[in-house]
Formats: sequence, C-alpha cells, structure tokens
Amino acid sequence: MVDWLEQAGEVAAQVARSVHKKYHPYFDVADLRQDLMVWVLRREAKVKEWLVHEDEQEYRKGIKMLARALQRQADKYCRTRSE
Repeated sequence: MVDWLEQAGEVAAQVARSVHKKYHPYFDVADLRQDLMVWVLRREAKVKEWLVHEDEQEYRKGIKMLARALQRQADKYCRTRSE
C-alpha cells in the first residue's frame, strides 16, 4: 500500500501546478507545493481519515476531499501573498 504522505504529496503537486497557472507571475510552483505540504502535515489526522480506506469508493472520495481542501488553501495562499 502506498503511504498516505506520498499520496497527499502527489495531490498537493497536482493542485500546486493547477493553481500556479493562474498566479504564475507571483509564485514558484515549488513554494506553493511546500505550503500545501505544511498544511497537510499540520492536519495529519484529518488527511489520514480521508486517505486511509480499504474501500475504493471511500478512498476516491477522500482524494477529492483532500484536493478540494488543498485547492482552497492554495488560492488563499496566493491571494494573501500577491496583495
């Protein structure tokens, strides 16, 4: 089984690349990904709750929930830093 932190890192990288397209003049994608990983590590219990499932449907639902939360965090990070 793939480690939950590796899974969260992959989702964070995808979200960072996606949001970076909108804010690319202001930030490097690596900075954005790093901020998202800090967010993941601060909320370890919740992220594990989303990602650690035996049922495939629950796992996919957890990935979507994590991606949505990281998307909001990335937008918030970019908006507050670009002002």
